[in-house]
Amino acid sequence: MNHFLTVSLLALICMNHCVSCPISGLIWNSTAEEFILISSIDIFSQIHNMNGNTCHSEYYDLEQYDINGTNIRVSGYEKGVVMFYNNNTKISGTIGDIWTLLSEYLHFEMILTKLESEIFTIVLSNNGNNIEINSDYIRDNNTDVLLAVSIFADNWDYLEYTEPMYKQNFRLYTRRHFKVNKTWLFQLFNWQVWALILIIFIVFTSTDYFFRKLSSRISKTRKENLPPKDHLFYNFAIICNQGDIPDDFESSRILRISISLFSVLILLAYSSQLTSHMTQKSYIPPFVDLETLYADTTYKVIAFENSVVYQAFQLRKIDIYRWISDQRRVSFISRSDSKIYLTCSDSKEFAIFKANDDWLTRNCNVEPIGEKYFENWMAAALPKGYKYRRIFNRGLRKLREFGFFNLLLNRWIQPKIGQYDTFEFISVTIYHVEIIFSVLIYGMIISLIILVIENIMFLVKYQ
Repeated sequence: MNHFLTVSLLALICMNHCVSCPISGLIWNSTAEEFILISSIDIFSQIHNMNGNTCHSEYYDLEQYDINGTNIRVSGYEKGVVMFYNNNTKISGTIGDIWTLLSEYLHFEMILTKLESEIFTIVLSNNGNNIEINSDYIRDNNTDVLLAVSIFADNWDYLEYTEPMYKQNFRLYTRRHFKVNKTWLFQLFNWQVWALILIIFIVFTSTDYFFRKLSSRISKTRKENLPPKDHLFYNFAIICNQGDIPDDFESSRILRISISLFSVLILLAYSSQLTSHMTQKSYIPPFVDLETLYADTTYKVIAFENSVVYQAFQLRKIDIYRWISDQRRVSFISRSDSKIYLTCSDSKEFAIFKANDDWLTRNCNVEPIGEKYFENWMAAALPKGYKYRRIFNRGLRKLREFGFFNLLLNRWIQPKIGQYDTFEFISVTIYHVEIIFSVLIYGMIISLIILVIENIMFLVKYQ
């Protein structure tokens, strides 16, 4: 990690130095047919002077707020996006890595303080129309920077925020519950394959019945004419590889062989997927949103105190939040509460309302369900009128411009490949068994050709 931060910092300093101020150059003058200085052209000279003044002004701002070697008190509560290590002297995580890069880029020292509980406390105001956010910790000048804070509009009177770092969203999460698919017997083949098997079975049976009657008339013998239902029964037994036709059905022997061969090929295709489909378990979400959770399940909701979700349930302005609260199906817990792991239990029916940047850094294997409910920007909180706010924002912009934000967000927050993958077994389709039906069709065509040739030879011989 230290090697990554060092390389990133060197790249950032080099790129920052290259783009900080305008530089002179040459341009081709078609009239004089030679290269001339860009600064010799009036319009470019004006732009050059303007950009040069802007550049010097920016450096002047940096000089009057020089924080090189300054000790900055940085506090944070460990909640995934900020993680302390090395005896709480270093931080990692999404926001932790951003501020580590920022401290190395601006050359200030972070004096870290790990908070044991949430700093912001959210309470319902007397009129019940809004949320009041109190934080004596910042107001009493106990810290310079408070990491990983959601931006609220009600507390600008005593603190400020840095530029937002990324957008946080809240969704419902619950543990996957896999169930055995009881309809696997019919889902092993898709409906097109089943329909084709049924059509071929009907064609075989009709052909058998027709040739049986035709053979009786041609031979002028009194063979037993079985009704169509008996032909259906015998052929169904053969196609299931369970039985045979009566012995006196000599004229149907070739048909029996054809059906038996078709049956063997179909059973091979069927049995190739049989074990996997018998043992497969599928994941079916128990609900899709808060409304279906409330109406169709007995799931209870867990949410963190002093969060945006807590605010929504406390205000009770939306019906579904009020209904769930009235039924006592929501519990508010602190981040250190062991109840957070109830969602991970197989035997408990709980859904947790939490942020996307929080759960992805934990080991609990839960699945997001439905759409996101809330969004808010994450930033760092500073005391009102903090003198280094401007240089912090400039440094954060530089980190964003050169891609370090995207790099860290992809590393810590974006879902990893295969994170949401479910192992689904695919039904056997026409594509998988087309060779079986091809053999059958070609066999029927060859049989018809042989039949025609034999009849022609018979007619020629006895005329």
